[in-house]
Amino acid sequence: IVSLLLTYNHIDVNVINNQKQTAMDLAENLRYSDSALYIKKILLKAGALRAYCVGQPDEQVELRRTVSYIRHELQSQLIQNDKTHKHMVGIAKQVRKLHREAVNNTTNSVTVVAVLVASIAFVAIFNMPGQYISDSSDGDVGQANIAGSVAFDLFCILNALALFISLAVVVVQITLVAWETKAQRQVLAVMNKLMWVACLCTCAAFLSVAYVVADTWLAITITVLAVPIILGTLVGLMCFGSQRKLWKSGNDSERRIRRSSISRSFSWSVRSTLSDIEAYDSDYDRKIYVV
Repeated sequence: IVSLLLTYNHIDVNVINNQKQTAMDLAENLRYSDSALYIKKILLKAGALRAYCVGQPDEQVELRRTVSYIRHELQSQLIQNDKTHKHMVGIAKQVRKLHREAVNNTTNSVTVVAVLVASIAFVAIFNMPGQYISDSSDGDVGQANIAGSVAFDLFCILNALALFISLAVVVVQITLVAWETKAQRQVLAVMNKLMWVACLCTCAAFLSVAYVVADTWLAITITVLAVPIILGTLVGLMCFGSQRKLWKSGNDSERRIRRSSISRSFSWSVRSTLSDIEAYDSDYDRKIYVV
């Protein structure tokens, strides 16, 4: 009879009666016999449950559901991390491109200034104030009228230094090719220091010759005006550069602390993305830097 009843698809084998019992509970209460064992077997095959199990979620179903949810969330996170990484790398490439262009523009500017200083120093040798001796009775023909003074000798030495340093900078700039931005900045830093020396030599040469061709009071006035400007510019740039280095070291330590805290809470892909962006943006965050 039980087998015949179970052939109907619309029968619910887990219906609970007024005594809070299901068909499986009733089968468990039967006396031990072959028919009782057979009834339990066909009820189990039909999916019959005890009353206390009815309405409870299946552990295997719940486990599969949980695993599927975790897998879906993990895949979504990986896809999102990959998109974020690609987006950040694209931004970093643009930043690095802008930085490289800025370094190239500065390099071109240094080359132009070096050519200008070399031209000024070269022309100054052949266009001396006071002109040259044209009569042999007054001395050697072609000799400068202001020759023989200490100021003139100092002018020639300083002017020659400015000329040769500028030419050396031009030769280096048109010969060396640095592919990496860091290498370009290193070369630019050395060339920048050399150009400072050339400019200082040019200024000193101008001041020295001023004591020969101008009145003493005018030369002193020019010196009083020029020295504070030059020294103020040098000291200001040195202070600015030292402050930027201290600021950079402080930011580097803060970045290391932040990176260590990130490593405890995010996945490896997120950590690598943030590390790359911080490495690319370390120079871009500084809108002005001293070479």
